[in-house]
Amino acid sequence: IVWNIGEEPIAGFTSNIYLLICTLLTYFFSNPILSIQLFNIILAIIGTIYMLKWYNFINPELATENFLIVLIIILSPAFQYWIISGMDALLNVVSLIFYIYFIARSPETIKKYFFFGLFIAILSLIRPEFIFLIFYKTAYLIIKKSKITNLSYMFLGFGILFIPFYIAYYLYFGSVLPNTYFAKTGGGIYQVWGGVEYVFISAKRMFGKAAFILLLILILGFSLSIFRRHFYVLGIALSIIFITVIKGGDHFILGRFLLPAIPLIFILLPSILDKSFSKISKYSNKNLYYTLILCIIIVVNSTNYFYQKQFFRIIGKPLVFEFDYSEKTQYYSFEIPDWTDQFIEIGKKLKIICKNSETLAVVPIGAIGYFSEMRIIDMVGLVDKHISTTEYDQKLLMSWKPGHERGNGLYILSRKPDYILFNDYLTTKPLRELAPHSLDFKSKIEITNDPDFFENYEFSPVKINAGSYLNLYRRKNLGV
Repeated sequence: IVWNIGEEPIAGFTSNIYLLICTLLTYFFSNPILSIQLFNIILAIIGTIYMLKWYNFINPELATENFLIVLIIILSPAFQYWIISGMDALLNVVSLIFYIYFIARSPETIKKYFFFGLFIAILSLIRPEFIFLIFYKTAYLIIKKSKITNLSYMFLGFGILFIPFYIAYYLYFGSVLPNTYFAKTGGGIYQVWGGVEYVFISAKRMFGKAAFILLLILILGFSLSIFRRHFYVLGIALSIIFITVIKGGDHFILGRFLLPAIPLIFILLPSILDKSFSKISKYSNKNLYYTLILCIIIVVNSTNYFYQKQFFRIIGKPLVFEFDYSEKTQYYSFEIPDWTDQFIEIGKKLKIICKNSETLAVVPIGAIGYFSEMRIIDMVGLVDKHISTTEYDQKLLMSWKPGHERGNGLYILSRKPDYILFNDYLTTKPLRELAPHSLDFKSKIEITNDPDFFENYEFSPVKINAGSYLNLYRRKNLGV
């Protein structure tokens, strides 16, 4: 969802091109989730082909090693998760691979620099942070003492798309930055520290236990000369990581913002893998060594939660997993194994029991808003200019959850929502109070601490099925 129809336009998104793609897929296909997943699968196939082409171009003598490393990347929990997630992570990766491959293969002509700039402008519309590439490339060309003409053509290619687009963007939205930027930034040192934590946590989760195998290979085949050979793309990868840290990371797990850096860092591994084998060549056959590495990684991946979740989805059975919700654990429904599935289920149920003219105050505005077709009041400010500029609560700020720290309960109540959803997950029994995870949201805490809330709203749980409840609060005398 971007904004409610009839309200002032507000940019509650960051990837302009991905929004356009999703809009077109939704318009032409009846099942938006399936169509976006199929789009991501096709994109993953194309991206894999071009990643391998780029690796083979850079390391032509290491075809087997290139294939193995690309396969390890694609089979990683992070890539598999984002292929089916329906978000823009995969588009970010593939578009950056195209750009790097284009740089590597393009002949040295003046037109090349025009298309460099144009390509970077397209990348910045896919992900605004990619605008750093124009400065990175400029610095590189200056260091290499490139001709001024080359720089001029690059900026011409960049500006011919970027400038008109953002003039139109500003005229329509009143800002060149999306509202999500204001909602997710301004946390100072807590924001930066949250970004550092995000990088380390994501690094552990993106490849799971298989990361230890890759680390062992890196130690066995470490060589400074390999790093020096790939310093240009490593600089891009480090820039992506640095930007991710500065903006405080991401609310979503498995390194969505770090994913584009992975193929750039892993370009080191074919040479490192070959060098690591040379140290044990007396004891093993190369093909056996590589096959053993791949088999171990596949077996390790099969124990990963995200792999298991998809397997249980395929065979039509729920994956039972535990939440650390202390004494309230027994309330949480294990029938729907994924939070995105629950949001969709909630949205579909709301569409049945509520009118699309009625308003719902909620945190997960996307799936619930889309499938319920209700008018949405965003409790964390991603699509609300008032909340996105509200001061942080110091206690909540210290826990740092990007895009979810801001809130204003009194403002939410002043808009008189017809329904309020505090607990975003289905429960096995009606749950009136805030669940532990809901205590991290400023709007929810302030609303439930306001005496007027209990005077004007009543608990109205909705039974989804035999073991699941939706815990709504309903405005009293609604429809009277």
